[in-house]
Amino acid sequence: MATEYRIITLIHNVQPNPEGAYDPIEWDQDKGIAEILSSGYQPVQITTTSGEKGAITLTILFSRETKSVAPASSSQEQSTIDRFTQKAERGY
Repeated sequence: MATEYRIITLIHNVQPNPEGAYDPIEWDQDKGIAEILSSGYQPVQITTTSGEKGAITLTILFSRETKSVAPASSSQEQSTIDRFTQKAERGY
């Protein structure tokens, strides 16, 4: 059994560089993503979708195996995920 979480980040006004490629984006959420990875979660799917006015939604699906006798997530893990969801809803 796997426990899955999604982090959705809206990135506004993304423009390609002069070569036509997109520059890497530094997220303020990097530290939190490192915490998730160090807790045993692995990204299993990354998708992007384009929205209005060049907004891009990046969805990262994290998963880790859980034991049937253990709770699906601890309150600390859920708090971390909730914090990311709140940031995503605010658009940063």
